[in-house]
Amino acid sequence: MMKFFKKVLSKFGYLIFRVILWILHLFVRLLIINSFLFEKQNPKYSLALFPYSQKGSDGYKRRFEEYFSFLDKDGVRYKVFDLCSDKHYLKHVNQNIYISGYFYMRIFVKRIFQVLQIRHYKTAFIHRNLFPFYPDQKIPILERLAYKLCQHVVIDYWDSVWLYNPELNKRTVKYCHKISVVNDFILQHYKNIPVPKVLFSIGVNLDKYHIKKDYTLKTANTLTFFYTGQPHNVKKMVDKLKPVFFELSKILKIKMILVSRESIDIPNVEVKHHIFSEETFFDLLVQADIGIYAIDNTDISKGKMAMKILDYAAAGLPAIASPYGVTPFAINERNILFAETKTEWQKGILSLYNSYELRQSIGSKARIMMEKHHSLLSSYENFKAITAISD
Repeated sequence: MMKFFKKVLSKFGYLIFRVILWILHLFVRLLIINSFLFEKQNPKYSLALFPYSQKGSDGYKRRFEEYFSFLDKDGVRYKVFDLCSDKHYLKHVNQNIYISGYFYMRIFVKRIFQVLQIRHYKTAFIHRNLFPFYPDQKIPILERLAYKLCQHVVIDYWDSVWLYNPELNKRTVKYCHKISVVNDFILQHYKNIPVPKVLFSIGVNLDKYHIKKDYTLKTANTLTFFYTGQPHNVKKMVDKLKPVFFELSKILKIKMILVSRESIDIPNVEVKHHIFSEETFFDLLVQADIGIYAIDNTDISKGKMAMKILDYAAAGLPAIASPYGVTPFAINERNILFAETKTEWQKGILSLYNSYELRQSIGSKARIMMEKHHSLLSSYENFKAITAISD
């Protein structure tokens, strides 16, 4: 009975939140109608940054924080409009949506006042949308206000967000002057949107990585793989490659350096499990012979940016991978090997196993690719052009 009353009270609380949100939407609509009262000519500052992933997350670091020192050095007048810490966000989104209503309301109110400040900035760079986390939204009301108040709004996507809320995404892209994306698959999805679309490569701090120099197999008749990822992705990789490992185990010994929150047993593979730590991660990378990335052919997969591929390439570690969600600068048989079928996986792995020259060539060219297209400096130069802060 107590659980029933708690459930009723939480749903009643969510209903109150929806009513308040509706009132707030009306308020924003009034601001839009009267947007001519707000000055947006001759903005005082260069760049307003609106993260979706919050401070403390990997997404925040890679899409925003990595550029702060460059912006400071160039004397760019910018501001990051944070909402909360990543830990604070995770604490609330793991709750029932009925319980989290107050959290969402606070975010929405905070963003209204943040968006009003957008009129003072030449460019607004928005990652994904302006009302993050809340799953039930359909109308990009804050984006409409931002579009009215700022002369250059850029919306950035680095995954297939339209799959999670297609109605919202379809409406959101109407209120921007430019779209930036991480790969060609996402670029093609937005090809009919009548605004400029540009690739925005993720920057990686290459100074952190040890570069692989010795491509000799450490132990005869043994091949050591490297994989890093969340536990659910580890399971997907194992499910996909289990038949491949079975066949390979007939002719060689297979080891795997696994960096993940949890370990997993892999049939016919000797697993060395490690929890991620910057103190050990970069050294472990170069101890392996081959990096692997295995994922299914889905729109979610194609819209990803596989950070593990960038990790492997940054360390000069040759990699074999599914051809989905990888950097557009990865070229099959040049700086990576792609595989889809069981036969292709076996053939590619054995080619790398049998050839020192191939391992060295793939690995060294992958590092060159990173230096040219994914270094922090090259990515920042890309970012400057997208946001027009250098004009």
